[in-house]
Amino acid sequence: MKANVSLPSNYSKYTILQPSKKPKFIIGAIVTGIALLLIVSWLLVTFVNELRPTALDGMRLHDMFNSNTTGTSFIMPPALFRNLGLALIAALILHEFVHALFYWLFSSNRPRLGFQGLFPYATASSGVYFRRNRFIIIGLSPLVLLTAVGLLLMEIVPIAYVPFLLFFVAFNAAGATGDLIMVIQLMLFSSDTVMEDSGTGVIIYRLKESRNQAKQ
Repeated sequence: MKANVSLPSNYSKYTILQPSKKPKFIIGAIVTGIALLLIVSWLLVTFVNELRPTALDGMRLHDMFNSNTTGTSFIMPPALFRNLGLALIAALILHEFVHALFYWLFSSNRPRLGFQGLFPYATASSGVYFRRNRFIIIGLSPLVLLTAVGLLLMEIVPIAYVPFLLFFVAFNAAGATGDLIMVIQLMLFSSDTVMEDSGTGVIIYRLKESRNQAKQ
């Protein structure tokens, strides 16, 4: 079932979720994102070391800290710096592209893609209304799809590309923090709820005769 391009007549606006305008959300997302990045990175390193034991040798992680009589210095190996930078850029772009792809699959309407400052974004076309479960799928799609593809490619690509994929999957997972927090909030509404992407948040519509309330 495709998304509606007009609001059903038996629905009315209930509330608007704009977590990105709340300082607590922003701080919580940053802290959670950093924690998720560290945890996922550790899990991926463990996974790669079991799957392809020599894949991370090229990053020369043992050369990052150089100790001598004057102290300890930190040096970023060029290969590590390159993989980090490329993986971050790829994760930012592909994460939003997957959002856009699922917006299009579920509505047949071209989504809006662009940059806000240095960061890419994707939103649905205005006036497109999605059922709750479809909107949740759109929110989770970059995390699930890109993680699965990244893990699969780690098994088959040349070893030189494995570090890039490791960083890519980790950055994408950390970047999904805001999506996960939003999905948790959306789960509090009934499955017949209709949702519209406003660009800065989510507008929630519910059946006029419905007495269902979002859990507080």
